[in-house]
Amino acid sequence: MTIRNNDRILTLIIFSLTVWVATMPWIHRLNRAVSLSLRPLGVHIPELQLIWVLGGVPLTFLIVLMVMWTRHARQKQWIGVLTGFIIGSVIEVLAKHFIVLPSPPNVAPPGLYRTIVASTNISPQQIVQLIYLVLGHPAKGVSHFRLLQGSFPSGHLFRITYALLVITGRGQPNVKIALAATLATFCVVATGGHWIWDAVGGVALATLIATWFSIPRGELRPHSGIR
Repeated sequence: MTIRNNDRILTLIIFSLTVWVATMPWIHRLNRAVSLSLRPLGVHIPELQLIWVLGGVPLTFLIVLMVMWTRHARQKQWIGVLTGFIIGSVIEVLAKHFIVLPSPPNVAPPGLYRTIVASTNISPQQIVQLIYLVLGHPAKGVSHFRLLQGSFPSGHLFRITYALLVITGRGQPNVKIALAATLATFCVVATGGHWIWDAVGGVALATLIATWFSIPRGELRPHSGIR
């Protein structure tokens, strides 16, 4: 078995474990404890709300397109970058459909930040309205209209980590990417958009998708794991 196959299996196992324990009581206690301890910072430091801009669909998708263009210009494999972004987003939506957790204590963006965040993100409500246009308005009890009611995994952490991985051409995070993901986790938890385990799941999903789809075989580093 090659290093690449080992990496693929390892990232699949890690993400599967994050999904498996996401609804366990001890995870919920951890979520609440971390969220309550960080929320005062989210209230008093409104600049933390900018994480929702950095991890929004428009900016991260633009980064994915730029990486694709760069790889194409260098005659390298590029289609996996877009494929991974799409498949990862689908997995995120499906997970939020089937893993519904209590909502974290949200900190609403104040003033101008609310406008900036709203204009640089695609909200769940907008996606649901698009589903209405395609599938019609829901009948009572139709399950597909409960999409995006969960919070696990964090789509913003998935997109931020995935964008960093494809920019660097890595299959797994190095120290710099891990630190960036940790900072992003702090921001999304402090502002009440996600639980900490949602963020862990988002990073695990990004690593899984990057390893399986976006990193060509010949570009993988000879060492696996975080350095």
